Amino acid sequence: MSLGRALHVQGKYDEAEQRYRDALAVQLALHGPHHRDVGRCLHNLGSLQTTLGKQAEAESSFRAAVEALDASLGADDPSVSIAIAALANAVRAQGRAGEAEPLLRQALEAQRRVFGDQHYFVAATASSLGMVYRDLGDFDSAEKLVREALSINQHLFGDDHDDVTFTMDRLAGILYRKGELEEAIAFYEQVLETMRARYGADDSQITGVEEDLATARAELRRSQE
Repeated sequence: MSLGRALHVQGKYDEAEQRYRDALAVQLALHGPHHRDVGRCLHNLGSLQTTLGKQAEAESSFRAAVEALDASLGADDPSVSIAIAALANAVRAQGRAGEAEPLLRQALEAQRRVFGDQHYFVAATASSLGMVYRDLGDFDSAEKLVREALSINQHLFGDDHDDVTFTMDRLAGILYRKGELEEAIAFYEQVLETMRARYGADDSQITGVEEDLATARAELRRSQE
């Protein structure tokens, strides 16, 4: 693990950013803008900017990373589709789901070719694309993709894994928006049970799920009156 990445993981974001920028400057001086190591430095920097909520800066870094990786490694290299997915997520985070959708479709198609259908990156990108379709109001497409992501994660990790719980919560939200309240409630209850066991009943992460579950239950009661 690079020093910049280690600092990033430790939450020392200012130091990590400086290390990433220093490494990028070195690689640019050595190789110019269209080299794989430049692309990797830019991807690391974009990931940190995403963590910090600097989505516009992350978008710029990821765009440059895609260009560098594509030019140096070719469009079929896995690092290119991973960078495209990261770019799309930065674009979506700025409220531009329509622009993110073709990028995520491109990334998902490439990842299916390279990794096969039962891979972590396929699950992550399918889930992201599903959320884009949710944003666009296409709830059927959203449900299909997030269900696929959930199935892959369960196959890879079993039921007791953060990615499974996270994806299940996304699916519950989509089902709620479709009006499929009983199934949404069942998923929210499962998410809540898992999170309470993992983090404790008083953990702040649980509050949002409790609120979503209460809302879904209230909506179901109104529909039955």
